Amino acid sequence: MRGLISFYRKRIFRIAEFLVIFVIVPILLFTKVIDISFMPVLAIGALIFLIQLIRDPSFRRKRLWNWNKARKSIGTIFLYFIPVALLMTAVVYFWEPEHLFYLPRKHPLLWLGLLIFYPLFSVIPQNIAFRAFFVHRYRNLFQRNTTIILASAAMFAFGHIIFHNWLAIILTFVGGILFTKRYIETKSLVASIIEHSLYGAWLFTCGLGMFFTQQGI
Repeated sequence: MRGLISFYRKRIFRIAEFLVIFVIVPILLFTKVIDISFMPVLAIGALIFLIQLIRDPSFRRKRLWNWNKARKSIGTIFLYFIPVALLMTAVVYFWEPEHLFYLPRKHPLLWLGLLIFYPLFSVIPQNIAFRAFFVHRYRNLFQRNTTIILASAAMFAFGHIIFHNWLAIILTFVGGILFTKRYIETKSLVASIIEHSLYGAWLFTCGLGMFFTQQGI
């Protein structure tokens, strides 16, 4: 009986933790109750999550790197990326043609800076939080791979409500499915970081990046 009570107590705590981190914090940022940039919140959160993972004996640290699996997945990553990149470009061309390749054309230095710093300060922290930490920490809540992939993608998309537009949420939900599936299949955070970086870099290159800034372009 005592063991059962302990089990449910831990489960309730884990659900509460999940809701605070992945639901309440984005809402507070969206409503500006916490009126700061999301980047420091993401960076601090990712650092805390990384420390938690490293200290957790049940987490296999190899998953943070596992370059052999990541390397083998690169061909498949590009097989998905190329047609999607063409589709993204076509969407901008027909929907917002004035924004097509806006950053490379109008702000080349800013564009080059994004290509360098976006993976370091955005992609890596997001993958620590929504892939490595989320999948390991909440595996027991969602159990099946399909369920945890959808849950991770949903929270990843929900975190983007700070950009105040539906396209950012839709794109990140689809991307979240792809990146979390890649992480689970390869057991390599590096694989999901490479994939996420490719899509993110092209998003800012082709012109869809205007939907992923708090002020817009």
